[in-house]
Amino acid sequence: MKTIPFASILAVLLLCSLGCAPKAQKAQSNAGTATAGQEAADSHSSRDSLDWYGTYNGVLPCADCQGIQTRITLLKDNTFTKIVKYLGKENRARFSQGTVLWDDLGSTITLAESQGKTGRYKVGENILFHLDRNGNMITGDSAQKYQLIKNAVDHDIENITWVLLELNGVKISMKKPPHLTFNSENASVTGNDGCNAFNATYTLKPYQRIDIDDTAMISTLMACDNMETAAQFVKAVLKADNYAVADGILSLNKARMAPLAKFKKAQE
Repeated sequence: MKTIPFASILAVLLLCSLGCAPKAQKAQSNAGTATAGQEAADSHSSRDSLDWYGTYNGVLPCADCQGIQTRITLLKDNTFTKIVKYLGKENRARFSQGTVLWDDLGSTITLAESQGKTGRYKVGENILFHLDRNGNMITGDSAQKYQLIKNAVDHDIENITWVLLELNGVKISMKKPPHLTFNSENASVTGNDGCNAFNATYTLKPYQRIDIDDTAMISTLMACDNMETAAQFVKAVLKADNYAVADGILSLNKARMAPLAKFKKAQE
């Protein structure tokens, strides 16, 4: 039996350590980097890292009108509602709804309407970017015109039932006074004017400003003894452009004039 010298064995081991090991180590390193990169991409997608659900507003460009007033509400269950109004052409808004479809990267959504129409948006932090027909970002001087801004949230006013105390400076004493609730999930204000139930949309803006839109307002049409008060209440709510909350009292105001209406929190 031929004996292999120890020096030869040592040389072979040395060659393997210099030639083979780095390749294996490099392959393992590359695999680890790819995995880490994929995990980072997945964990930082808009779908996973942002509070993407909520209501987004803006006016998109229009070829034959003054602009397309657009309001999109994304819900946690991956459904949406969309309200559009063609400014200068139509007085009433158009309503649609459907399913939110995410791309594989979790950064772009397709709004698939029940009527078969679709629209694509890139989801940013508190913003939706309307994409072109090829799914690309719109750039250049007009880029900002294709953005929808997320509705602000104010827990001091939202998701609370407010009962009317005072209307146009006059205290209200009714068995069932008017009331309303601002719902943050879909940015809708619901309530009862003392006679009929109603539903409208609203937008909160910086510095406690508010815009309540009557173009998509829905109301029942019952007759009752408080029709005059009900009409004044609805008019005051729609007229308000700012609000204040202090000591549990909500005031809806117009500019810096006296409050149009004052409310207290409903007893639980």
